[in-house]
Amino acid sequence: MIKAFTHRVGIDLMGGDRSPVLVFRALLEVVQAGGGDVSYLAIAQEGLQDRLELEKKRVSLLEKVDLDILYVKDAVSMEDTPLSASRKKASSMSVGLDLLARGEISALFSTGNTGALITLSRLKVPLHPTVSRPALTVRVPTLTGSAIVLDVGANVAVKPEELVNFARMGEAYRKCICSEKRSKIALLNIGSEERKGTESHRIAFKMLQEVYQQDFLGNIEGGDVFAGKADVIVTDGFTGNIFLKTAEGVFEFLLQLLGSHLEDDLKGKLNYSIYPGSVLCGLSKLVVKCHGKANEESLIRGIFGFLQLSKAHLCDKILRELS
Repeated sequence: MIKAFTHRVGIDLMGGDRSPVLVFRALLEVVQAGGGDVSYLAIAQEGLQDRLELEKKRVSLLEKVDLDILYVKDAVSMEDTPLSASRKKASSMSVGLDLLARGEISALFSTGNTGALITLSRLKVPLHPTVSRPALTVRVPTLTGSAIVLDVGANVAVKPEELVNFARMGEAYRKCICSEKRSKIALLNIGSEERKGTESHRIAFKMLQEVYQQDFLGNIEGGDVFAGKADVIVTDGFTGNIFLKTAEGVFEFLLQLLGSHLEDDLKGKLNYSIYPGSVLCGLSKLVVKCHGKANEESLIRGIFGFLQLSKAHLCDKILRELS
């Protein structure tokens, strides 16, 4: 029986490229570093009891924290298709989303299979009333701070009106993490001219211009995102995912090419793992997908960021924006 708590979050330990024990260690680090003002439910596959209980015993002050572990029979793997994942009713991901849908936890964090998480979230967690599709949303570093990019993988193709909704959701997300009240919006395209792109792009351009007026900067090319010209960049999931994976690949290339010659502060600026949490915007409950390859340090950052968004009631703010 899951005990009631004012603000209880779920951490799915299974399914990432890293060991679930590493994810649990990152969670314990967060708790020790001051993340003990909420209640935690870690969800793990049976067979990990001894290893996880041993990790708990090594941590001081844990008796003052409400942290439980729920053991389930199954886990979604990176090789699972969304269909096969949906059949694993007793997986940590599926059980976590069931608890979220029933209100037994307030938010869910996972490093697992992205496609499975998106599909299961849409099946189990209601969308906001005015949203037809959720958008996978990330923060990327720029010369002026960071920018919100959505969609980066949830929807291969979207309608122009859905891009306008993405912009509204991105703006609401940014308000949770920044003090600025207004955001500069841009549409990711193959050129900056108004006539560029498909017919859908051109329609979306007109609609965004009408809604945001002077706050709509127009089209933006991929290379200009990192200059910090826009605060919120909208695109379809196909283009957005290629953009994100290319950015990650460029960082890895520079790291391999320059190695120790790449300054630490520059490594920090470029490293995608500093912004590991992707929010599935548009759901009525908070679901955050952390990068499956994230190391312990970036997992700690990701969980802290997840807690910040959960305690800021991101989904409620997005609902108000869209209403």
